[in-house]
Amino acid sequence: MDNSGDLTSDDMLWEYDLPAKCISTPAVYENTVFVGCNEEFGNSLFAIDAESGDSIWSKSVGAIGSASPVVYNDSVFIVSNKGLSKTKVTALSAENGSIKWEFIIDRLHAVADTTPAIYDGVLYVASPNGYIYALNISNVDKPLWKQRVHTVYIGNFLATSPAYAEGVVYIGTPTGTFYALDASDGEIKWSFETFELHDNFAVTTSPIVSNGLVFFGDENGKLYSVGSYKKPGEEITGSLVSIPIKLPEHCWWNKFYARDNTSTDNSITFSILDENKNLIKEIRNGKDIAMGDTPIDRTIRLRADLYAKNSSVNPHLWDWWVTFMVDSNRPVFDSGTFTPNPEGWINEIPSVFSVKVKDDKTGLLVSSVQYVLKYSIGNESKTTPKIDAYCSGENGSTNKETIIANISKLDFYKNITELHSISISIYDLAGNKATLSVSLTVDMDKPSSYIINTSIKESYNSEDEHVIITAIAKDDISGILKVELWYRYSNDNIIWDDWDIFEEKNGTTPTWEFTVKKGKGGFYELYTIAEDYAHNVEDEKEKGDVSFIFDPNPPTMPKFTEPYFFNTTAEFSIEFTDDFLLDTIEYRPNFETEWEIIESDINETIYNSPWTLLPKYWDQMEEGEEYYLYFRVTDSVGNINTIVDTNKALAIIKDISKPTVDLEIPDLEGEWSWDDTFTILAYADDRNGSDIESVELYYRYSEDNINWDNWTKYKDKLTSAPFEWEFKAGEGNGYYEFYMRAKDAAGNVAESEVFSTGLNIFPLIFVVAMVVLVIALLIITTALFVLWGKKKE
Repeated sequence: MDNSGDLTSDDMLWEYDLPAKCISTPAVYENTVFVGCNEEFGNSLFAIDAESGDSIWSKSVGAIGSASPVVYNDSVFIVSNKGLSKTKVTALSAENGSIKWEFIIDRLHAVADTTPAIYDGVLYVASPNGYIYALNISNVDKPLWKQRVHTVYIGNFLATSPAYAEGVVYIGTPTGTFYALDASDGEIKWSFETFELHDNFAVTTSPIVSNGLVFFGDENGKLYSVGSYKKPGEEITGSLVSIPIKLPEHCWWNKFYARDNTSTDNSITFSILDENKNLIKEIRNGKDIAMGDTPIDRTIRLRADLYAKNSSVNPHLWDWWVTFMVDSNRPVFDSGTFTPNPEGWINEIPSVFSVKVKDDKTGLLVSSVQYVLKYSIGNESKTTPKIDAYCSGENGSTNKETIIANISKLDFYKNITELHSISISIYDLAGNKATLSVSLTVDMDKPSSYIINTSIKESYNSEDEHVIITAIAKDDISGILKVELWYRYSNDNIIWDDWDIFEEKNGTTPTWEFTVKKGKGGFYELYTIAEDYAHNVEDEKEKGDVSFIFDPNPPTMPKFTEPYFFNTTAEFSIEFTDDFLLDTIEYRPNFETEWEIIESDINETIYNSPWTLLPKYWDQMEEGEEYYLYFRVTDSVGNINTIVDTNKALAIIKDISKPTVDLEIPDLEGEWSWDDTFTILAYADDRNGSDIESVELYYRYSEDNINWDNWTKYKDKLTSAPFEWEFKAGEGNGYYEFYMRAKDAAGNVAESEVFSTGLNIFPLIFVVAMVVLVIALLIITTALFVLWGKKKE
């Protein structure tokens, strides 16, 4: 559409009838006019061809007051109201009017007089109830931010439209306040009050921004221009320093704020100065003044350093201010942590006093801690002036800190004969002072204590979870601070370990549940040591107040993995142990109910002496049947451990049958042999018994089969099949007799019958002659072949 040339009334091309009153400003986009009307239930937003006046589309979005449509990226955005109490912003397709999304900005008031502002995909819109919303037009599930700029009362709704320029959103309000908001987060950058110049009249126009100036008007007919203008091309710098700012009483610095307007072409840098205009530190808007380790005085100044690239982009500092934290509460001393003693009892002239202190709000001024000491040198009482002490932490600490007053650093410390009191003081950052005064009293008498022995038994076992120890402690001056229970241990009542502390308790009649160290049985002695509030400590004792035997553990039982086989009345050597002393060991077969004593009054840690099964039990046992021996073991203090479970008991089997044996000897008699070694094979079987434990081979030799040598065992015994020997006839030609002996695990022995054989070995001269003959035949054969070959040639 060509807008050039002069317009006259004769240039009207068309008119379009709307269904209701139209007070909305139209918007034109790509040859389409978008206009709204105040129709609540029918079509209220229209798209009209700019040349022909023909309707392109219309849509029912609710009544549109003086709100104007805004077109951005093929979408139309309009504020409307539908119903008596709902105002919304709607996004529609510019092409066909389809609704893309709706976002409700007010559910209590129905006013549609504001026009949105859009920049870089973000829509800024004002609600009647006084909020500015920033909406991402591609995702309106949640606002990017919202900021209240007006509170509604008596119908004075927010009806002006926002404007956007260089990262700032501008809006006027019915109360006469004009706001500049940071477009990134909605924070208020500055505000302007019209009532400072005139009566409090509402800002009724929407703002316009141009060349660094903001223009807006109020209902009193005033037009305002806020900002400054300078010629471009000039770099401008300057600074401002405030008058001294003094903290009120019971206050401390909180935050620094500034209301300014800057861009990429200008800046404002803020600093905190002391009263004499010396730099303390730089600071940013909204930050804590006293944060960090830099000390801050109670009187400061503010400094602003301004920079502009040229006069057309001047920064604006509307105002700046600081806030205070009100703190009328003093720091709190933890008097229970005062040392040497919270009650002031001392038994000597201490070198150091200490106490913990805390301030929950503004924090401690740790550099302010001081103390005053009242004392005597000889008969003369004196008082020190205020002396600096030490406090841990940094100024502003809200942690529990430790104050230390080291009086040993005083020049006259060694001459002090008596201390009367100490007073420690500290301030918090708000100037509140706390003081702790402690009167000091001397107590140099040691307390006393002893264990009540009337309830102590001579011994304790596993039925006693612990030994109850009760003591009595006395101190006639400062009182009992604590009582320690000490003990020592011996396994023989002769050689004792060093004394060791068990536990400390408070009170004059403390009670302990004494348990042995690491569950160790033995002899124990115990005594107590008391300490009073002046830290006088009772002397150590050479001997305990009470003694007893304590063994909380039953004896340790042996573990059995394989059955025991016997061929005669069984004899055992089994090891039984106890962590202290054994007393009695008993047993019974599983077919009996009465216990038989193996040994009593043992009084040893280990018992492994041999003992024999009673013949009456042996006689009742059937061969090959498995029986079990159960055991009951008692230690010297009555702890009992038993084995009555066949899975843990000792299995025994009666085996009185001998193994079956046989021997296989090669028959060499009457034959000549080249070698003096031959194989002997033995057979031994104990299939229904305890199994073969060993097999031995015996032999003897005779030259004439009449006179024989003694029987000799051949090599070592064999313990597993095959039972086989490579027998070497060391005596040479002659006669040999053999027999074998087999023993089973129960000790039954079986011997084979005697087997004999003769041995004839070719004489050595015969062997040599045969070798010579073979060699001669080889030589003759070779010679004949040679002669035959020559004759053939």
